[in-house]
Amino acid sequence: VIRLGIDVCAGLQHAHDHGVIHRDIKPSNLIIDTDGKISITDFGLAQVNHNDAALTLTGDLLGTLRYMSPEQLGGAKLLDERTDVYSLGLVLYEYVALCACFDSSDRTKLLHNICHDEPRPLRSIMPAVPVDLETLIHKAIAKEPEARYSSAPELADDLQRVLQHHPIHARRATRWNRSVRWVRRNPVLAKMIALVIGLLTVLAITTTFAAIRHAALAQTATEMLSESQSRNYALAVSASYTAWHQGDIN
Repeated sequence: VIRLGIDVCAGLQHAHDHGVIHRDIKPSNLIIDTDGKISITDFGLAQVNHNDAALTLTGDLLGTLRYMSPEQLGGAKLLDERTDVYSLGLVLYEYVALCACFDSSDRTKLLHNICHDEPRPLRSIMPAVPVDLETLIHKAIAKEPEARYSSAPELADDLQRVLQHHPIHARRATRWNRSVRWVRRNPVLAKMIALVIGLLTVLAITTTFAAIRHAALAQTATEMLSESQSRNYALAVSASYTAWHQGDIN
């Protein structure tokens, strides 16, 4: 799989050097001959020199949608080689996991998965996958173009490093990085969540202060009652002593 990925990267770079963005990299467009040589086919949706930026989804098959990048589905006017890197990353994910990264058969749900949902960690499906291979594939399929490899040769270089057991350049995304990216993808929902958290925080603080005040008032009332009872007892003892002293009681 890694060697095939490196070969596809070489083919993509040749296309990119000539101003061609394939825009439809998927398993059925990667043909392997009897000698094990892989070829990239079907440039029917290719963007040439940024003159063919428009791409309609009408009538497209789910098989094509499944490998399209979020920026393609978002209607980006100009696409660069990172959109092909993304699609190739999904192909590598599928070749390694033996299942599609996003496999919904419902068009609407599939579009939502691609644009908003993080893929399952590769090693959660195939634990034997090397950590570095998982890391570079997840970098290739990052939803934000700036978080991916900037070119096919960069991806090929890290793939080659995995083959040679050398450290790769890609680094695993931290939980903070993933959270920041999620907020950028879902600004409205993030604001709503922040608002709810803010309201809950204010409510918690208000409730806490109310509880403290209530406890303080209860303590004060208890002390006043105790003091009043003590004072009444003292008066009663004093009155009894006075009456005894005057001979009114035995």
